[in-house]
Amino acid sequence: IETSVEIPFKLKYKINITHSFNQGAKIAIINSFEDESSAKAMVNKLKVKGFECNYFYLPENSNSQEEKFKVFIGPYESLEEVNQWTKNIKDNAEIVNL
Repeated sequence: IETSVEIPFKLKYKINITHSFNQGAKIAIINSFEDESSAKAMVNKLKVKGFECNYFYLPENSNSQEEKFKVFIGPYESLEEVNQWTKNIKDNAEIVNL
């Protein structure tokens, strides 16, 4: 008898973000793109609206091999601050503690 057990994959980020004015430890990942130009375009649009934001390439900043560019806002110091900013963009943002 052959049995197999599927082990769930737990995504772990290894992101190092520093900003001169905000040393918070929480970001909100708000979108994912397969191409870098789309991620850059979204970041530019968000910056015009006043958001502190950027993007990263998932395989270089996590244990995932999924080739995606993740757009995030932040960093922010508290969960309340993250929630305040994300409600202006998207309801189901992924909040990450750095």
